[in-house]
Amino acid sequence: MEAVVAQGKLGGSRLGEHFRKRRRIYLITIVAIVVIAVFVIIVLLTHHSATNTVEQKRLENQLSSAENAANAAGVVNAASQLIDGAKNGTFAITDKHLGQIHLYKAQALTSTQQYKTAIPDYQQALQLDPNLGAAALGGEAQAMYEAGERQQVIPILRQLVADEKKITDDPVASQMAAMYENDISAIQNNQEASF
Repeated sequence: MEAVVAQGKLGGSRLGEHFRKRRRIYLITIVAIVVIAVFVIIVLLTHHSATNTVEQKRLENQLSSAENAANAAGVVNAASQLIDGAKNGTFAITDKHLGQIHLYKAQALTSTQQYKTAIPDYQQALQLDPNLGAAALGGEAQAMYEAGERQQVIPILRQLVADEKKITDDPVASQMAAMYENDISAIQNNQEASF
């Protein structure tokens, strides 16, 4: 009986050893699968990121070419795609650069008399890059004026006057301030402004 008990214990330890080996093999297999999966994900993300960078550069070149050729439709198309890509995280664009893209789009829309559509892009350009002040505010004022929103133009023109008066060492700035003041007066007297 002792032999049977010993054999049972010996068989049990062999069986336990067998299960431990199998468990190690399973664990090693699972770890290997996880490592391979992480590697594949990293490769795919890197490839996706590189593809996005190439597409962003292509669109930026397209925007530049369209801007240089005064191709308003091309500017609006490329700018819109870049803006959408920045919004959804596809493209990495700084706020300053994105502000400039909005400004290009707004100016192109203004040049094709799509004034109401241009206004939000002028506003977004200024919000993203306050250094675009005169260009964005001036464009917004013109778009609003041309869209028939004349009374809403006055606060923008007042802001432009204040900004121009801050520049004391430039004679053009004082001329611009005087022109904006004349436009305010013209609008208030139901006359045509100089846009």
